Amino acid sequence: MRRAARARRFLQTPRGAGGLRRHPAGSDSEPGPGPSIRHADRDAFSTHERLGIGEDLLAFVFRGFFVHRFFHADLHPGNVFVAPGEKAAPIDWGMVGRTDRRTGMLLMLILLSLAQNDGHGLAKAWVELGHATPWAKLGAFASDMAVLVPQIADAPLEELNFGLTLTRVLTCSTKRGIRTSPTVAVLGKAFANVEGSVRCLAPGLSLIEVFKAEMQHVMLSLAAETVSKEKVARTALEVMLGIGSVTDQMSGLMRGRHSTPPAEG
Repeated sequence: MRRAARARRFLQTPRGAGGLRRHPAGSDSEPGPGPSIRHADRDAFSTHERLGIGEDLLAFVFRGFFVHRFFHADLHPGNVFVAPGEKAAPIDWGMVGRTDRRTGMLLMLILLSLAQNDGHGLAKAWVELGHATPWAKLGAFASDMAVLVPQIADAPLEELNFGLTLTRVLTCSTKRGIRTSPTVAVLGKAFANVEGSVRCLAPGLSLIEVFKAEMQHVMLSLAAETVSKEKVARTALEVMLGIGSVTDQMSGLMRGRHSTPPAEG
């Protein structure tokens, strides 16, 4: 993750334990190149710099979610330090989150549904992310999302708090009888924190537009992972041992075939 931060054009990771620079004597010095982003003078930065820092912070979190599956969950305005002409410095790696491959792919599908203004698609992906109880009202939840999504799709950060919106979807799904992974609450907090930082410098940025720009890199990473030697070996072993998703699907098809009653003559 720290290497990923250093790879961004407008982002760096400070040296030292916990992301803090240190004096030779060992006492903490200035954590980054300047003040926290909360206290930064927006007018001192060029438009190119402001947008670049905002885009890199959002892209850093996106790649943490979908590529590395290990992300900084506490990038609030007090944990990002900036100065004109310098790279932004995220600090305090004490709060991090993890996702698994399936969760990351479903979250990506949710964001793609947002990007395409597809409330019903978001509702389907959200149900897959969790579990529909026997009393779940899936139709009502889909209708809720069809109303909510158009309000989110093209809104800049100055008009939208996506982290809180994610929490709103979570509350709505619970109300409709859909149980959701606890990971979603951590993701919502991470989004809310980084949005607060980006809003300090680049409130006009659209989170969804930055996601669209990052989508190609994320998809290439997922494709490379799918055809990796480890993935191919695991799939082959599961087939040979009679376990795993491929074998389960085949078994299900065979059970369905044998249980089909013969046609009456």
